[in-house]
Amino acid sequence: MHKKRCRRRLAVCSMVFLVFACNVLGEEPDTSKVQVKRTWRDSSELFVMDARLLELSPSTVKLRSVDDGRVVELSRSRLSKVDQEYLLTIDKAKNPFAAQSQVASSLDGLQKGVLGSKSSAVPFALSTLNQNPLPTLQNVVLYSQSKKPESIRTEPMTLPAIGDGEAYVGESFGSRVSPLVLLDKKSKTVAISSCPASQDDGRPGKGRIYIGQLPNGPFKAAIETEDRVTILDHNLETGQTLVATSQVGDQGDRDIVVIEGLHEGLPFEKSRFRLPAERGQRRDVSQARLVGLNQVVVAFDGIVYGWDLNKGMQVFQSDPLRHQYQKISFSHDRKLMVLGTSHGFHLASTLTGEDLGFVAVQQQYGTEVSFDSSGNRFAFCFLDAWGIYDYETKTMRAPETTTWKLDGKLIGWLSPDLLLAGEAVVLHTKLGVPVWKYHTYLLNGGFIWKDGITTVDRQNGLRLRTLPVPHDPLKGALQELDKVENLLATGPGTKVQLKFQLPDPLPKEVNFEELKRKMVQIIAKASWELDESAPLSLVVQIAEGKPYKTQYLYMKPGEPFPRQPAQPEQIEVTPMLSRLELRAGDVRIWHMESSINGGPNFFGPTQKSKEDFVTELSMARPGFFYDVMLPIRIPRQPYTYGLGESSITSGGWAAIR
Repeated sequence: MHKKRCRRRLAVCSMVFLVFACNVLGEEPDTSKVQVKRTWRDSSELFVMDARLLELSPSTVKLRSVDDGRVVELSRSRLSKVDQEYLLTIDKAKNPFAAQSQVASSLDGLQKGVLGSKSSAVPFALSTLNQNPLPTLQNVVLYSQSKKPESIRTEPMTLPAIGDGEAYVGESFGSRVSPLVLLDKKSKTVAISSCPASQDDGRPGKGRIYIGQLPNGPFKAAIETEDRVTILDHNLETGQTLVATSQVGDQGDRDIVVIEGLHEGLPFEKSRFRLPAERGQRRDVSQARLVGLNQVVVAFDGIVYGWDLNKGMQVFQSDPLRHQYQKISFSHDRKLMVLGTSHGFHLASTLTGEDLGFVAVQQQYGTEVSFDSSGNRFAFCFLDAWGIYDYETKTMRAPETTTWKLDGKLIGWLSPDLLLAGEAVVLHTKLGVPVWKYHTYLLNGGFIWKDGITTVDRQNGLRLRTLPVPHDPLKGALQELDKVENLLATGPGTKVQLKFQLPDPLPKEVNFEELKRKMVQIIAKASWELDESAPLSLVVQIAEGKPYKTQYLYMKPGEPFPRQPAQPEQIEVTPMLSRLELRAGDVRIWHMESSINGGPNFFGPTQKSKEDFVTELSMARPGFFYDVMLPIRIPRQPYTYGLGESSITSGGWAAIR
């Protein structure tokens, strides 16, 4: 019943919009001939529909079903010969639909901070072109691990400068908010979607897509629909926008929809396809791109699909039995995609799915990738290691760690030499060291311009804040850095001593010979060399840390967890910490240490006795040394941890050091 009511409302909305168009033009077109119901077929006879002709163009037709009111758009060449001849008779007469494209936008004049009302938002027709999953007419599997990538060149990207500022978009409480997408570079027009969990009266929230100009707005609701809607991408060349939609009660995303006319303020649905899924399976689109006119690449549940929406066919699909892709990145010209796996990344064509080669990376976690603006290289990151691959020269800068944690994420390139990584750490790619840290979560997922980043802030409504990155203090510090001599304390070929500072007696969980063997391997992996007379020392330490208090609650074996558990007991733990230090004599240059086992806030019922529980939390953790990756390049003091740090305030960036 809910779907039928929605269709009725949408059908009425579409008819009102059509009447409005006729009234604006001052003349109602003669539609007596084309409003006749007839049975339409395509050349394959698989498509059959009793419908009325709604719109006609030289290449396409729009039909409205007489059964359920849904609207479909078909290529004229796809229709049967009989239907094509019928349309030719209409072409010879006056086309009653030709004037409808002249209708002006009704969105002009919305004020900053005022949400587009239901009446002011452009109607968004939720028609259905294809209710079924796309057929697999071609299946190109991406899994090669032996072929090396050939030299590939993609087009460079240029973005305008934007300046700093803040723009209010709308309410955001409990909303699912999309990343920003760029609609127009010249006017700096962007779009963002928001879908509140519910409205003030308790009804399900309406999906909205807002458009506006940065840095200061205003923003207006270009689309308002009963469906949940998430904007995924916009193709500047084709003018098409890609969104995912779902209805109340759906598990995750349901349909992929291509919209045209969003930037012009008259959005209409071009095509729609149902996401393939088993009954009851949740579908969450993680990434999607419009790689050509009506051609999309969609990733969800670790599988990558390539679809041609014009032909209604699936072009390729990754092999779910070989790889579950954790992160996909696209070149700026959308011709190339990089698919990260647990042991490297694939390069593939976005149009055909052709496997262009595999680059192996020795690691155990998914790889995140970010293309630079030059069109010939990308950076990659996993855990706290990063590297660069040049797919024109087929060379790779081997992954290495830094003195700052990167959290396995990349935000993007700030310039040819500056890379913004996870935890908002700025890396100097030529020097291979971190140069600044911005203390804010807002930069994660931000949109990078020529001179800054636009971030999404949801703390006080949905706001877009554009911040200068790199800011003036970092620019000045980089100029000073060029004058520093002997910046690095370590680099490839650096000679170090290996020293141990361990408790006596040695904890039973520590095997000294195994620990020593592992540390020799780790030093070699960092491209350092062992030398007993070297001025630098790498010191391996296991020692007691500061005591801390935690909570203990005993539960008998086989006993169900009580609804109202007893008050936990406060106990004191003295942890054994594992630490690495790089020293020049008595001066510590760099250090890294393990975290506290369990932590001060650790809480949970356990079947261990109090003594065993404390013993476990107090144990040494030699495994910390086995998994560590040493930073190859460690700057000397005072540059070990970059040139400075900043935190965000209401007025912009404030220096920490």
